[in-house]
Amino acid sequence: MSTDVRGDEPLLRFHVPTHASGYMSSCSCDAPQKVLKDGSFEVDARNPCEYDLHTAGKVGNGVRSRKLIEQPTTNRSMKVSLKHRDFLNSNISKKDSFRQALQRDGTRMHGIHARVEAKRQANTTPVTASSSAKAHRAERFILESLESTVESGASLGAGEYFVDFFMGSPPRHFSLIIDTGSDLTWVQCSPCDYCYQQEGPLFDPTTSSSYKPISCSASECQLVYPATEENCTQEKPKNCSYSYWYGDHSNTSGTFATETVTISATNKTTLQFKNVMFGCGTANKGLFQGADGLLGLGQGPLSFSSQLKSIIGSKFSYCLVDRDNNMSVSSTLIFGEDKSLSSHPDVQYIPFAKRPEAMDTFYYVKIVHVLVGGETLPIPASTWEIDENGYGGTIFDSGTTLTYLAQPAYEVIKAAFESRISYPRATIMPEVLDVCYNVTGIKDPIFPEFSIVFENNALMHFATTNYFVKPDPDEEVICLTVLGTQPSTISIIGNFQQQNFHIMYDRENLQIKFAPMMCASL
Repeated sequence: MSTDVRGDEPLLRFHVPTHASGYMSSCSCDAPQKVLKDGSFEVDARNPCEYDLHTAGKVGNGVRSRKLIEQPTTNRSMKVSLKHRDFLNSNISKKDSFRQALQRDGTRMHGIHARVEAKRQANTTPVTASSSAKAHRAERFILESLESTVESGASLGAGEYFVDFFMGSPPRHFSLIIDTGSDLTWVQCSPCDYCYQQEGPLFDPTTSSSYKPISCSASECQLVYPATEENCTQEKPKNCSYSYWYGDHSNTSGTFATETVTISATNKTTLQFKNVMFGCGTANKGLFQGADGLLGLGQGPLSFSSQLKSIIGSKFSYCLVDRDNNMSVSSTLIFGEDKSLSSHPDVQYIPFAKRPEAMDTFYYVKIVHVLVGGETLPIPASTWEIDENGYGGTIFDSGTTLTYLAQPAYEVIKAAFESRISYPRATIMPEVLDVCYNVTGIKDPIFPEFSIVFENNALMHFATTNYFVKPDPDEEVICLTVLGTQPSTISIIGNFQQQNFHIMYDRENLQIKFAPMMCASL
């Protein structure tokens, strides 16, 4: 890894919890963390110290000077690039790409709903330490039962945005799906019992000096599969095995371990994080084709963002460029605070909604109103509520393409658009899209405005390109990209509607922060 040391680079700061006095206590910061020959440096995800990557000058053989910071700072961030999956598969037509995205959406939604159902059923009684393994097995059994009604998406692929990720010592490159709807970060590992085909080689833990399997008796193992007396004892500890099921025939199983993760930020700074927990998957199948694994960004304690919260805070954000951009234009993923959002004059806040106790992964929000053409639609408030059985509610999701709203609400939204649009109706991809119009000969077609009001009176006003799309560039047909989902299932704000919004998941303040932004320029 090479590091471009430039005098105009911003400082990157890392934060560690402190005593009330403000001084560090969780690690010995008198001895600096290891500085690599190429100018990068590493921090320990379990035992972090706080340093500035100060760019005022070079020391010795090109290593930057470091300044120890004794006070925590909120001025820290790490920015990396995201690529849309179409950039990785440039030979596919836009029409086929859109059709495949809809197929992935259908399978992903089945998976999300199956996981909610499994979690709900597995947690109908209180779970204690002694019964946690049974609860985990119950959840897995329920998922396996539900899977019989779900079509396998193995040939479809899943996840829309990918990040470059480097694991091991020496670092090896992998392309991972970012997923706000799951927690575990994992890669395919060799030797593999059952792995899907990926472009590059699998991760071989025997070639990494920093790979460390977690013992089944370690407390960390409880995060993935609680140890039981039958398969793990202090006298004969085994490696921690994990099985992570996504509810749609997709799953990954293998060894739970820690490893060094290297990330190249957009400002050419290279950062290494030691002892990051991940899954070394040796049996993987389902919705992951096109990726080497998955980067979990959910709310659970296992997610990548949760593991780094003492280093870069409990916030991450992304800004997704719209589909009309050249696919070589990167979207952005930012870990930590970002001033361009915090200081934006139009920034708004959506508080996290109260979620079902068992569902600690998803980012729930509450919809209050939907507007079409500037008019509030007559949708009962109960449509958006999570009922007493844990069904319903709305989540923001990075891995779903379109927006799917509860069917009763969708019917009202659909009727509102139909009554306000006079263009001739058209048919394209009739198996999914049912509100389409022929705009042949119309240079700049005009459609009614569309907005969603969330709690805290947070108004997300969409550009027309966020909710009407031309599925086939060769046809003059434009379709609504908001669809319905079954009653009592989760509504999903998909990434198509999130394009050209800078969206922050702020777990520190329990809110989603957003502002309109031209993401290609971020």
